[in-house]
Amino acid sequence: MSVAADPYAEFVSVYCDGVDARHPHAMWMIGTFRPDESGKYGEGVYWGESVQGYQSPGSAELVRLQGSVTAFLAGDEFVPQNEPTEDDMEAQMARIVAGEEPIEKPDITRTSFTFQCERCSLRSRARKETLFPIFDTLRHAGVRELSLKALAARL
Repeated sequence: MSVAADPYAEFVSVYCDGVDARHPHAMWMIGTFRPDESGKYGEGVYWGESVQGYQSPGSAELVRLQGSVTAFLAGDEFVPQNEPTEDDMEAQMARIVAGEEPIEKPDITRTSFTFQCERCSLRSRARKETLFPIFDTLRHAGVRELSLKALAARL
């Protein structure tokens, strides 16, 4: 399934086609990142993962993906970003009815990105301080798609 996308939008997509030339496999789409210069994420450019899907250069469609590259942390604890379940909402309501304070999500203190291919063993992890300058360089060079092995070599 796919959704419409702007083929002229700025983005960097990461895919995997194998660990090396001797062990290739069909392309595995990992994620697409778009620059946000609004300042709502702090100074500089924030590269946010597209939740709608993977975009290839020149394509006017996003291909839906399962999972996410981005993880948000409060200290050393992962902060779930999924929608609250019905049980979560009932538990919150029960706390409020009982006169207790509702449970609030902790403040996100850092972000981690894990790029992983489901077809081979290639995996790489980065913090935004390392990853975003790489994406900025690619953006200014006009590169819209990068293999995981090339990204891993730069991290």
